[in-house]
Amino acid sequence: MEKTSKWNNFQSTFEEFMIKCKIKQFFQIFGLVIAPFIFIRTLGFFINIGEQTYDLVLTVTVSIVLLLLLAYVIAREYLSSRKEKYANITEFHHNCLHNTRDLFTFLSEVDTKDLSEKELNRIFTVTTHGLIKVLDSLSSIFTLLTGTSCRACIKVIYEHDGKLFVRTLARDNSSYLYNALIDKKRYNNHEDQLMENIDFQMLYNKGYPGQSSFFCNNLAAREDYQSSSFGVYGKIPEKRSWYSKLTCKDWTLPYRSAIVWPIQQVESPYFHFNAAGCIGFLAVDSNSRGVFNRKWDVWIGAGIGDALFHVINLLYVISGLQLENQEKTNGKQIES
Repeated sequence: MEKTSKWNNFQSTFEEFMIKCKIKQFFQIFGLVIAPFIFIRTLGFFINIGEQTYDLVLTVTVSIVLLLLLAYVIAREYLSSRKEKYANITEFHHNCLHNTRDLFTFLSEVDTKDLSEKELNRIFTVTTHGLIKVLDSLSSIFTLLTGTSCRACIKVIYEHDGKLFVRTLARDNSSYLYNALIDKKRYNNHEDQLMENIDFQMLYNKGYPGQSSFFCNNLAAREDYQSSSFGVYGKIPEKRSWYSKLTCKDWTLPYRSAIVWPIQQVESPYFHFNAAGCIGFLAVDSNSRGVFNRKWDVWIGAGIGDALFHVINLLYVISGLQLENQEKTNGKQIES
């Protein structure tokens, strides 16, 4: 029994050593390089190959192998560097969830009875500042992963004149400085109708089943892309040449790649509850193209979007209660 345990320990240590030293990869590369030499030398025993032909075939073969090897090393280094970046975002990811938890606790302890307008404004301000911290961490995550400057924001849905609109509830601190006045103007003028934005429409509308996120690494090349932001930054020509799409010469929006997630609660096959549905959107964008990874990046924001649902929903509930209290107060004043 003791010998078996020692052997297992030795075997696991040896395997760990092999992985760390990448011995298997070394032998694979060594075999890839040496194989052409062995093949051509063996072929020379059976076929009379001239010295010049032999040198030419050997040179071409070795050149091809080295090129393939170089491409393999570059691709491997790129993938390894990307994976290392994912390891470095864990602190920012934790900050997102940490601040979201604290926000939910803060809102849960709000006494909604006889809540004054001043107190409601304070709650709204504290909550948005907390959301800015969450978005700062999310922006840092994707800035680190992509090597480009990424923005993050939260959009919430509201109704006006029987139509659905979206407004920016919060942004990361950097983009907030440049967009605060524009966002306020767009909300006051109701410029952002939900159905005029293809990303929000796809995630909100049941006509697009199975849409858990909107992902696009090149918005300028997407033919069906619609956004109310074109009304703010300038419209693009309806017919665009391939050169315009390639160079983004006539592209007016301050972002070219984007991922959007719904902030929602849908029905679960395991639990029974009243699903609120989609109440908002979490978005990340970059002014560069081809920077996001569909396989990994989508899940990062999806988890944070799910965590934000209860915070946004509770803020909706508190605001709704305040409106209800105001209506009751106004009703009493009228009766008196």
